[in-house]
Amino acid sequence: MSFFVVDNLSCGYKDGFMVNEISLNLPKGAFAGIIGCNGSGKSTILKGITGELSLLKGTILMDDIDILTLSVKERSKRIAVVSQFIEKYPMTAEEYVLMGRTPFRKAFQFFDTPEDREEANYFLELTGISHLKSKLITQLSGGEQQMVALACALTQKPSLLLLDEPTSHLDITYQSKIMNLLHRLNEKEGLTVIMIIHDLNLAGEYCNHLTLIKDGRIVIQGEPKDVISSQNINTVYNTSVYVATNPISGKPAIFQVSEKWLQIKN
Repeated sequence: MSFFVVDNLSCGYKDGFMVNEISLNLPKGAFAGIIGCNGSGKSTILKGITGELSLLKGTILMDDIDILTLSVKERSKRIAVVSQFIEKYPMTAEEYVLMGRTPFRKAFQFFDTPEDREEANYFLELTGISHLKSKLITQLSGGEQQMVALACALTQKPSLLLLDEPTSHLDITYQSKIMNLLHRLNEKEGLTVIMIIHDLNLAGEYCNHLTLIKDGRIVIQGEPKDVISSQNINTVYNTSVYVATNPISGKPAIFQVSEKWLQIKN
């Protein structure tokens, strides 16, 4: 059964880049990735879904509800967004995570409730950063800041989590921490995840649905094994790669091949 449906979406910038005829149909509990080279339109699609960019045409349904007709508050109870870079406000990690409770605040509520703090502390613990709760955002590493942003989004208690390149600029430790946490939440809690992701090996390993974009249009979408092929990657990225199978997970794995070895092979 369809949970999140993007139908024939077109949006973009006036007299600038556009994405056209984008359609997605995802069941609840999908772990979906949007992949493509720089400038292909991945972030533009995300901005169209969140309402940051107005749609020229198309609809976006979640549980058969047009999400763009909802108030920002009601939409925020259903969908949370994690941006690539955290806004570095002069506040502690706990204060930042508590911002995720904003959609649940009542009129004229100026202070956090015990329930707000309980939820924030739960997700600080879940993301493994409770020991950093009193530290200022500016004192945290890039990986720690991304975990704070993720904890804040989860505190919204969303059904759908949207992420814009959550693992970019992070070392392998934080890449694994973030992806494994999202995978657990996806499998155990049924959280639906849609992420823009540059690392094709992470995309192939963790996602169960991939959409490959080029020049603002979909090239192919489906299971990772069908999307990540040497031919598709060469077509979209104009780069020669060797695609094999991870011997443990059975998921597609990509190996880049240097120009030297391509010349020797040919």
